[in-house]
Amino acid sequence: DRILSETAASIKRCFRETDLAARFGGDEFCVFMTSAPRGAVEKKAQEMLEALVAGQAAPDGREIKITVSIGAALVSRDDRDYDLLMEKADTALYRAKELGKNKYVLV
Repeated sequence: DRILSETAASIKRCFRETDLAARFGGDEFCVFMTSAPRGAVEKKAQEMLEALVAGQAAPDGREIKITVSIGAALVSRDDRDYDLLMEKADTALYRAKELGKNKYVLV
């Protein structure tokens, strides 16, 4: 529980107050950014990787290393279908997992 809480806090620190970050289920998190160009999304994905992979402290003081896979998707102004966006992000997530640990894929 503590690792999940610290992970959520790390993710939240990477984003603006206008962005929505939430735990999606289990060990999955979801972030919705508004008005973010491709370069900004890539920068945030890299920031999250670096923040989360840096390690977190266990209650006994040991450092715990976690791995991260990030799937990101862009939506156009004309296409704001939530289900399609989530499907694209999920596909990107599984592609990131296939590439190995600590990767992100943006579609």
